[in-house]
Amino acid sequence: MVTNKTYEYGIKYDVKKIDDERFLLSPVSIEGGLSDGKIFSTEDRMIPILNDKKDFKFNQVIDNIFTTEELEKMYDYGEDTEFLSNYFYQDFQNIYYLVKVNENGKLDKYEIDLEDYDNVLETTVYQLNKGKPALTINRDILNKLNQCETIDEIKVLLLKYKTLINRFNAYSKEKGITRVQVKDGEIESFDTKKVIVDQDKEIDKDIKIFNYEKKKNINGREIDYNELVSAIKEKIVGHDESIAALADILYMNCTAADDEEVESILIVGPTGTGKTATVKAACEYLRLPFVHVNTANLVPAGIKGYTVERAIKDLRDKANGDLKLAQRGAIFFDEFDKLGRASLDIKEPIKDILLSISDGAEIPVNLDDDDFIFDSRLTNRIYAGVFEEIYGKQKTMGFGGTVDAQALFPSEDELKRKIVEKKYYTSEDLDRITRALAFTELTKDDKKKILLTSKLSAYAKKRARYLRQFGIDLVASDDYIDAIIDQTTSFEVGMRSVNNIVKKSMSPAEIEILKNKNNHYKKLVLTRDTVNDPNKFDLY
Repeated sequence: MVTNKTYEYGIKYDVKKIDDERFLLSPVSIEGGLSDGKIFSTEDRMIPILNDKKDFKFNQVIDNIFTTEELEKMYDYGEDTEFLSNYFYQDFQNIYYLVKVNENGKLDKYEIDLEDYDNVLETTVYQLNKGKPALTINRDILNKLNQCETIDEIKVLLLKYKTLINRFNAYSKEKGITRVQVKDGEIESFDTKKVIVDQDKEIDKDIKIFNYEKKKNINGREIDYNELVSAIKEKIVGHDESIAALADILYMNCTAADDEEVESILIVGPTGTGKTATVKAACEYLRLPFVHVNTANLVPAGIKGYTVERAIKDLRDKANGDLKLAQRGAIFFDEFDKLGRASLDIKEPIKDILLSISDGAEIPVNLDDDDFIFDSRLTNRIYAGVFEEIYGKQKTMGFGGTVDAQALFPSEDELKRKIVEKKYYTSEDLDRITRALAFTELTKDDKKKILLTSKLSAYAKKRARYLRQFGIDLVASDDYIDAIIDQTTSFEVGMRSVNNIVKKSMSPAEIEILKNKNNHYKKLVLTRDTVNDPNKFDLY
């Protein structure tokens, strides 16, 4: 055990071998511990420190190590090591490294900062770098590399780019081209050693294949599957398999040609597990008009109340009157289970029209002296509900549930079978909905991660704002988070209700900050006592 040394923090990286001389380092987490120059010792494990080629035989390594004293100097901040380490990791979490072993056996590291490449996500740049052909590594390429599960897949992908770079090099030597920027398969700009009056059409034809093509959806936005998944996971925690499947369906729906089929989706899961929020997050990334419909409150056309036709008109309004865009938008029919159990004859026409929409029907709309036909063949049709009677044990309720009561859904077919078995819908009804996805109960760790990191979390938003607006570091102790979760147990609550509890617990502290703004507070600490009595907090 290393002793008598200042506590240190380092970035832990996953190691991916490209070939015998090249490796890719992907940031995983911040680690605290002690080092002896070769090994970094944390509380529960020892991780090799990256020094030379032999360290790449490990799956993970530590690099970029700083002492707490060095962090304080780097960020000109006090002795709050927890905050400093997290802030330190924020600086490094988007930086990957391409590491090469040079001819002297030393390591050359090339920094790849994802933030720096946000402005070239839609373009690919080939250029001469110190006389050698090079390709700008942007987020698209990194995402594809990170999705590779085997070394052979990585090698195939890199071989493709190597071939394209070599082709650029050949044109560079032949035509004097030093830099080419490609967007949407077309050359946006290029530089040469000499002035070229007429662009060579043959170069243009071949160079189109350089671009890693992104697909466009109906509104012209270029979209990427990996980016879509990431956008959802910035707000939603857990449900990895269902999110992956949902993103796949929506991506394929949005990039379908007018004569191609789109799939409808049924999402089943307890209240508060993020069904609606997941779809909204996806639509925000895709920039699709989205309308949320409480299916249980729908009434047939001709009766006073909210109708399917009104929902369709609302969707067109969200698309600023663009019917074509609205028809490629998303309608989220929530509480679909309650409609299936409704016994009133008045609900039968509603069920029929919803299932017709799922089939891709043309729906006539005549409201407010506005008459049009809505074609749902390319619409993202999403149905959702709790379907509580299909759970094998007592139903669970999102933040208020327990993992012990979690229902297990082994397959989509089994999920549909249970819905039919409990007489919510017939098998003929469900055959008209293409896919069925399950959002099962959140674990306690999931709930903690949501509260601390999700972009939907009131605590996470407050923490960022307090630091920006007041220079105050907001700290939630473990027992504060536990108390928030405990307070939701056995209640039917979603993220909105949890956020309201958080905001209520912070209100007196916020008033104190605003009343005494000249005190220059540096830290606000929330504890379990704060949840029980919001007037109990530590502000200094």
